[in-house]
Amino acid sequence: MIAVLLTCYQPIGPNPGEKKVQEYWKYLLPIALFFGSGLLDALINHVQQTYVTIENSNAYLISGFFSASIIGSLYLIYQYVTGKQIFAIKNLLAGILIGIPNYFSIWCLVHFLKQSPWQSSASIPVNNMGIVLFSSVVAWVLFRERLSVINWLGIILSIVAIYFIAFGANL
Repeated sequence: MIAVLLTCYQPIGPNPGEKKVQEYWKYLLPIALFFGSGLLDALINHVQQTYVTIENSNAYLISGFFSASIIGSLYLIYQYVTGKQIFAIKNLLAGILIGIPNYFSIWCLVHFLKQSPWQSSASIPVNNMGIVLFSSVVAWVLFRERLSVINWLGIILSIVAIYFIAFGANL
């Protein structure tokens, strides 16, 4: 947990034009993301162990993504009708381009959990820390994002934590 926090750490400075309410979200969103991600991981693991078979794994994922697209589309239509959003084809294309790798990442996770020699209590943290680690390195290499000493410490700590979780190294 500390490795992920350090890897993602960005100092929060005061912005003169920013509203006070938005300042609270800077602290609440990471907490909500932590619990939401944990709930999603637990739900995926439960469904994968209880209901998913080789024959129905794609149906499970397709129904989940189809449900999400229906809910998202209804919300977007509401945004268009109320004038809070303006339709742009680039947004539709971006949604599709983001949705495709998202689908396959969940597909890979479900199959990994089914076939992994590790218990899910090791597989899920390794997956999550690997995503944060990979995202940070890609941002550094491709987008020239500047990583602080704290971020680099988090990356190193992530690698060590992944090693200990994955290979069961005892101290």
